[in-house]
Amino acid sequence: MRRFRPSIVKMMFFGLIFFISCGRDISRDLLSDIESYIDSRPDSALAAIRQIDTTALHGRAVKAKYSLLHAIALDKNYIDTADTRVVQPAVDYYDRHGTPEQRLKAYMYLGTEQYNAGHYGEAIVTLTKALKSASDNENSYYTGILYARLAETYSMTRDYSQAGYYIDRSIETFKLLGRTDLELIETHKKAQNLVNVRKWEEAINLYYSLLERDGVLSPFREKVEADLAMALLTSPFQDETRAYELFSSVFGSMGRLGSENQYGAFAYTLQKKGFMERADSIMEGIASRCGKDNLYYSYWCHRMEKDKGDFKSAYYSLWSSMRYSDSLTTLRYEQSAANAQRAYLESKCESDARIIKDQRILLFLTTLLILFVLSLVGVLIKWKNDSARDERERTAIIIDSLESELARAEKEKEEYETRLGDVTRLKTKAKFELLAKLYEIVNIYTDGNEANLRGLYSRIKSLISSLNADGKAAKRFEETLNSESDNIMRRFRKDFPDLPEETYRLASYVFAGFDNTTIMLLLGESPSNTRSKKNRLVKRIAASSSDSKGLFLKYFPQKGRY
Repeated sequence: MRRFRPSIVKMMFFGLIFFISCGRDISRDLLSDIESYIDSRPDSALAAIRQIDTTALHGRAVKAKYSLLHAIALDKNYIDTADTRVVQPAVDYYDRHGTPEQRLKAYMYLGTEQYNAGHYGEAIVTLTKALKSASDNENSYYTGILYARLAETYSMTRDYSQAGYYIDRSIETFKLLGRTDLELIETHKKAQNLVNVRKWEEAINLYYSLLERDGVLSPFREKVEADLAMALLTSPFQDETRAYELFSSVFGSMGRLGSENQYGAFAYTLQKKGFMERADSIMEGIASRCGKDNLYYSYWCHRMEKDKGDFKSAYYSLWSSMRYSDSLTTLRYEQSAANAQRAYLESKCESDARIIKDQRILLFLTTLLILFVLSLVGVLIKWKNDSARDERERTAIIIDSLESELARAEKEKEEYETRLGDVTRLKTKAKFELLAKLYEIVNIYTDGNEANLRGLYSRIKSLISSLNADGKAAKRFEETLNSESDNIMRRFRKDFPDLPEETYRLASYVFAGFDNTTIMLLLGESPSNTRSKKNRLVKRIAASSSDSKGLFLKYFPQKGRY
């Protein structure tokens, strides 16, 4: 049996991966392109979306984006779908993984589809969920649309107070955006809502003010005129003549009216003007299209029969129209249930927000504590490593310098003994004795083994610190130095009486002839600090008026730096 070579199998595998990844990139790029023009050319966007092979969509993110764009395109093309499966993948994905704008859109279009299905209570709950993302959403256009959808849904449940609240918010949002077209539409809805709450005068004035604005063009103007005519007929201060003029203007411009209710009202105004045959013809048309048990037919028949004096027929027509109150009662119950759900949802959202806030604060404080502990540990480790390195360097300096210093001291001792006699012989006594002890420690405790450096350094530090800490030992050292060097320290202390004891010790070590390394050990300082202190002392001596200034300066090297 022939077997595939591994190289061919690998090529096929990577080719398949490349094909799948390219397919995903193409889908993602195509959806991003559609998204860029979906607001300006929704018809083209819908056509492009319908041509996409959904089986080629891979990954939840890509499917969610396709789902949301599909719902938006349908809505913008005035296709009122009630199938919530269209946008549900977007809702499921963006609820956890989306931006505030994506969550707002997903929930808003789900609520719109529920509205289209007549499930107004569910729509209110869903649109209220979208409100949670509206405060964090920078795209105010969709926030304004959300307010408008909420107002419309509340109107359908006869909750005109909430509807008015969200209409005002949508108007304010579109004004800030400079979207006069959308502002005018929402202002028209506000006038309609004022009619619903029986604020007749305010509503009629708002209708008139709309008709005076430049942006109100056909067919929107005819819609405003027809609604104004309806308000004039249903208000307590009826104006049948003006209503007739408005209906006639709309019918003349459009060739039709917008609803059966408006046809019935127009028939009523025609009867008022004496056009009985035309009025009856319009009412017969309503009956043929909708039936005589239709609410609007019954209501306007009632008013027309009442004006004719046929009170018996008017009574039956009124009774027929009142049966519609049953459906209104049903809507009231639905409204109550929706309000209860909304209150629960808002309460739950607030509770969830508090929990999330507390968790974020706890996470922030925990992170700060961990960072602090890590920083502290890092500082301690660095300090320990730096200390160990400094000790190694200082010990190496000691070992390198002790031999040469001791050899030089030995040579000086022999030279003074043979040439200069007993007076000068004592001059190096203190220096030689100290160095001899140090060298003895080096020979005994290191034995050429670097592993003993830490122990060596401890011994040397102990020996040197005894000289620094013991005032009597330092005093004896100065007395020996004075006896060997013509009272040099007494003269120095007299000429510079205000120096600290540490500076006097430094001067005594310089006058004794110790090099920088030895002085560093005796003072417990770093080489750089030792040089700095010697430089400051030289400057102090040089700037003084001491008679022994020249003598003191002879003990310091004549170089620019130490």
